[in-house]
Amino acid sequence: MSALREIVKLLAANTGAKRMSDVFDHFVEMAALALRNAVDVRGSTSWEARERQYLQIAGRYGGEELNRFAHAMALLAMELQHAPRDVLVPTPFS
Repeated sequence: MSALREIVKLLAANTGAKRMSDVFDHFVEMAALALRNAVDVRGSTSWEARERQYLQIAGRYGGEELNRFAHAMALLAMELQHAPRDVLVPTPFS
């Protein structure tokens, strides 16, 4: 199964009563917040604000759903290591 198909499958499993577009938005936002905080000074005002935002979004999901987000992020990272490109929006040339 392609990485994109597996990511979509994982995100779809997180929908439940949520719309897929909301789940995707949360996935992207949480990934961005986590990546930014990984390279910022821990405990700074901006770091704390992003951490609160991350936890507010994460609080909408259970442990299994958060594990699926982590798995989807790992698949995305591995795919980007293989060939940097827009993995989530395939083009005829990807």
